[in-house]
Amino acid sequence: MAFEPLVFPFLSRLTAGVLTKADRVEEGDEKEWLEIFDNKKSWSLHRGWYMTRLADTAHRDQPREVTLRNEFQFFQNELPWAALDKNRMGTLALREALGSALSHMIEET
Repeated sequence: MAFEPLVFPFLSRLTAGVLTKADRVEEGDEKEWLEIFDNKKSWSLHRGWYMTRLADTAHRDQPREVTLRNEFQFFQNELPWAALDKNRMGTLALREALGSALSHMIEET
C-alpha cells in the first residue's frame, strides 16, 4: 500500500488523522496501517490518528444506529484492530474527540 497523506507541518498540531475503511485493508498491509495509527511515521500528528469503518454500498440505507453498532462490533472483534486503543476507534470516538478539541479551542480564545 503506497500511503502518503498530505500533512503540513504547521497544521500537525491542530490535525487529527483519520484512517477510513479499516475493513478494506488487505492482508499484509496491516503493519503499515498500525505504524500510521501509532504515530510512528514521519507524518505523526499531535492529536494522533483515528480509524473508522463506514457501511459499504449495499448497507448505506441502514439506520445510523445499525451502522454505528456494526462499526463498533467490527473494532471489538477484528484483529489487529480489536487490540488497539478503543478511544481512537470508530466514528463515535472520533466525534467525541473532535468535539472535545473544539471545546478546548473555544475556551482558549
